[in-house]
Amino acid sequence: MNMIFLDQPVGSGYSYTKSQNGYAKNLDDVATSITEFLRQFLKMFPEFNGRDFYVGGESYGARFAVGIAHSLFTENNPEIPLNVKGLICGAGFLGPLLEVADSHEFLFEVSMLTSEGRDEFASRFELIRTLAATNQTAALLLLLQTVFTSDTNPTLFQQLTGYDNQASALYATKPANMLAYEKYVQTKEFKKAVHIGDSVVFEQDMFAVMFGLLNDYLANIDAEIEDLLDTYKVLFYYGQMDSLFPAVHQKAFARSLNWTGSDVFRNANRQTWRAGNSAVKLLGYKTTAAQFTEIVLLKAGHYAAVDEPRATYYMMSDFFNAQAP
Repeated sequence: MNMIFLDQPVGSGYSYTKSQNGYAKNLDDVATSITEFLRQFLKMFPEFNGRDFYVGGESYGARFAVGIAHSLFTENNPEIPLNVKGLICGAGFLGPLLEVADSHEFLFEVSMLTSEGRDEFASRFELIRTLAATNQTAALLLLLQTVFTSDTNPTLFQQLTGYDNQASALYATKPANMLAYEKYVQTKEFKKAVHIGDSVVFEQDMFAVMFGLLNDYLANIDAEIEDLLDTYKVLFYYGQMDSLFPAVHQKAFARSLNWTGSDVFRNANRQTWRAGNSAVKLLGYKTTAAQFTEIVLLKAGHYAAVDEPRATYYMMSDFFNAQAP
């Protein structure tokens, strides 16, 4: 198996542009950039033509994964001769943002909020929803000041919970392995290994990317997801302890989608999921219908591979090896 890791959209990670016009404004811009990358990649490395191909992403990256998979599905570009097999979305920013990110009840249930804090958090979300009806930009900026974290101006989440990391209910600050990763990818050794110039700064254009995509945050992509559910193998996975996009909201969104297997999926029984050599330890819960698999990973937060790397590996392996019904 071969993997391609992309810093996308342009401006994220180590990617950069010298023009303001280079930043993506919507999902179509992102998909166009990635399809062009794939076209050029396959021209340079034709030995990969005709390979089975999966598209995957986590969090906002899951949204981009939907965009590129749907673009490949609809365009069927002969210059991109790949056999698209499936889509992987982890803790995906796919459903209505103001519903998926409304974590006030989850935070209360895991004792991160008091009853007063829960009410304040819920009231803030009602304000954001009201504001979104007339001024989406202002609503989204208020959302950033509510559920995320800031090193300079503590958000409502930080003020009410005392946490400085919004990814998991299990830790209040970034875990050591994530901090080590962020440090490592900025070393000269890493830059040299992946051919990045010393002067390029990691995530230097993060805010330009975020603000460029403001109009995409509330855009509905249900139809694109439903097309893909009808066509390919699809895996949605969520972290049991995700305090940013609680699994209960993710599951509700998955069941709101209408595709050929939606009734079967809504009525399907949840199964306990075990994997690995012994297959004894409970790793999560699994629900399947047709080619669609949904897994809740135990003890994982927003970034499953950071929290539960072994379970994430087994999950991916099972998905790749599963035969279509």
